[in-house]
Amino acid sequence: MSQPVLFSDEYGFHTGSVWYRGHFTATGGEATVDLNAITGKRGDYLVWLNGRYLGAAAGGVELDTEAPVNPSPGHGEFTVPAGLLRAGERAVLSVLVQNMGHNDDWTADDNRFRQPRGLVGARIGTAAIDWRIQGTAKIDPARGGLNNGGLYGERTGWSLPGYADRIWPKASKTVPAGVTWLRDNFRLDLPAGQDTSLALRFDGATPAGYRAILYLNGWNVGQYGTAIGPQTDFVLPTGVLHANGTNTLAVAVIAEQPSTVATPHLVVKGSQRGGVPVRDVPASDRP
Repeated sequence: MSQPVLFSDEYGFHTGSVWYRGHFTATGGEATVDLNAITGKRGDYLVWLNGRYLGAAAGGVELDTEAPVNPSPGHGEFTVPAGLLRAGERAVLSVLVQNMGHNDDWTADDNRFRQPRGLVGARIGTAAIDWRIQGTAKIDPARGGLNNGGLYGERTGWSLPGYADRIWPKASKTVPAGVTWLRDNFRLDLPAGQDTSLALRFDGATPAGYRAILYLNGWNVGQYGTAIGPQTDFVLPTGVLHANGTNTLAVAVIAEQPSTVATPHLVVKGSQRGGVPVRDVPASDRP
């Protein structure tokens, strides 16, 4: 019996994070979880089995329709820990896929930009897997469908400035494998009559082991880390940035392993007298 189509595009999820959850009945003899995923360059995916983190693998890029074919574009093999699965018991395989968008249509092969994204193969022993999929939610008409992915925090407004985070514990620079959200507020009072351009800067070498999705006042302004670079400066556009008022920076850290997260700081990229007045872009503070 063939498994269902797992391409995330088939379910309307074309970019950003996509969650897969596969339910199956264990035999107790499962030794490995074998997966394949097409994410585009520098995408990745993280894997849990019954809540136990198994690890991560790099997503692949499907080649053109002509030879050579690539049957395993982003292969990952994960060992099932001894005793985790018991014969006859239900189990859950969870996979977080980080898609990097679709290819541009710039080659003679028109199939490149039609390449699928998401899981393209999954096997754990001989079990029949019943799959569910979750991607971005259309909760923010002002910022548009490409602003958010399918992380729980993105779907429930953790990236937005109006989210009440006062009950969250104080953040640490060290994060576990998986998804961690960080939030902070800062206030600006830039000089009137000047066009001042600010950026968020990460110093040092681009780290491996994690990626950070950056949200300024709810707007996705870039992605940093895991050899995605070389970008280390992220421009904070006037209008999205409140030049005279309070700003919220939210960061979704997706870590393949326990990591120490770099702390960014503000830098002035330039300041010129005059400029066209820019109003703050109207957008919701809450989902």
